[in-house]
Amino acid sequence: GLILHVSGGTNTSNPSTVANCMIYNNEGIYIAKATGGVATPAYSGIVTLDAAGTTGSDSLINCVIAYNKATNLQSAGLAIRRATTENHFVFNNVMWNNYMSDGTTLNNFYHNGGTTTTSIIKGNIINAGGFFPDDDVTHFEKNLRDLSSNNNSGNAPLFKVPTSISGNNADGSVELADWRILENSYLGGKGVSTTILTDFDGIDYNTTPAVGAFELPSSTIL
Repeated sequence: GLILHVSGGTNTSNPSTVANCMIYNNEGIYIAKATGGVATPAYSGIVTLDAAGTTGSDSLINCVIAYNKATNLQSAGLAIRRATTENHFVFNNVMWNNYMSDGTTLNNFYHNGGTTTTSIIKGNIINAGGFFPDDDVTHFEKNLRDLSSNNNSGNAPLFKVPTSISGNNADGSVELADWRILENSYLGGKGVSTTILTDFDGIDYNTTPAVGAFELPSSTIL
């Protein structure tokens, strides 16, 4: 992972977990060595889950991965290494508008094919540019790829103030970004229950949580 690489090691009783994290507007460029390098390294992304050993485990829960740009990587968003003996627990992440270097090819999610014996990839939402296999329903469940790429129309995420240009940019939108979600966001109530009980702001997630780093604001009756 050129920005974030989560590796679970070999102790399944103490796995690595990244939760309520926002990874956006990064730009990852892989340049192969003159000798020994490969054009596109396997299982690589802006964010990579790569459990080490034979019993490793890692987790990515309620994160926002958005508007990143990648060159010579498998994914501009999340890439998962697949091995039948390794665990990946991937819940309630939104991968939105991550592009390859041409600026037009969406690539939100990459999985190294095949099935897994122990992984659970569930409750994640992307706006195309990737895939959630439906031939392994035991481990891939309740993932959606129909989020709108537009913040305000269709199945819109309704982020409060999202950025608008992929990769590192100088238009000021990175500093102004606010990845909280507004009422009626498509991300609301689409997640699954996990061990992460509060969002980035410390607000309790609903029983059926929102997808991403923030829960929808509660309504107040005056």
